[in-house]
Amino acid sequence: VVGTGHVLVFGRENYHGFRCTNMLLAQSHAVSRRHALRGLVAVAAAASAGWAFHRVASSTSVVRVHGHSMGTRYSVQFSQGRVEEVTRAVESAFVEVDVAMSTFRDDSQVSRLNAAAVGELVSISPLTRRVLGAAEIVNQATGGAFDVTVGALVDAWGFGPSPRHGVPASGDVDALLRELGHSQVELEADGGQISKRRKGVRVDLSGIAKGMAVDLAADRLDALGMVDYLIELGGEIRARREGAGELPWRIGVEAPRADWR
Repeated sequence: VVGTGHVLVFGRENYHGFRCTNMLLAQSHAVSRRHALRGLVAVAAAASAGWAFHRVASSTSVVRVHGHSMGTRYSVQFSQGRVEEVTRAVESAFVEVDVAMSTFRDDSQVSRLNAAAVGELVSISPLTRRVLGAAEIVNQATGGAFDVTVGALVDAWGFGPSPRHGVPASGDVDALLRELGHSQVELEADGGQISKRRKGVRVDLSGIAKGMAVDLAADRLDALGMVDYLIELGGEIRARREGAGELPWRIGVEAPRADWR
């Protein structure tokens, strides 16, 4: 274990190590059985603490970082160099959004709002305000099809933080649908606090938070002077490439066929 939350694995060329971000493993051709055992113990301890790991791979022109964050996979590709600096910037952006908006964290701002009584004010960060504002714009543009107050319905179908099995009764679904609506949450005039107007209303930002996380990560790479990168988090993508003679990033979309991938 190197530094805070680092596991360094020596071995195959172009694989430099793993860093804390629920992914394991590495094969090493250059460590003894005794050192390998110690390494596995360290990795197991980290995994039991809920950490995840990312893999760093490099080619002659592009560095690729892969890992897990916000309940899904992510990857970052960028020009050679500055691996640690870029990785810290990207991961810190993902963590900031996750801490504020995850429904799988009891201490997040969204979870505190969902647990609050009707009319109880909950403080939110400027970043969460920004996401809620974007969600309201999309809600209006889609005629209400995109609705972040869908949390109770997400839970009923078993996709929320509390696992559930089976299909919810149609009557229960209809009742939950009647409780949806952006009007059920109220943002204070200064934008720093939010409350809900109806008991049982649950906000879920999963449909927009990952996009914000990618945007925030891109902002931080821009601040580092990076002009050549591609960030992907659970299907959300942000790319930038500048420079004479540089080919644009190529992004493939998988064919939506169940019988072939």
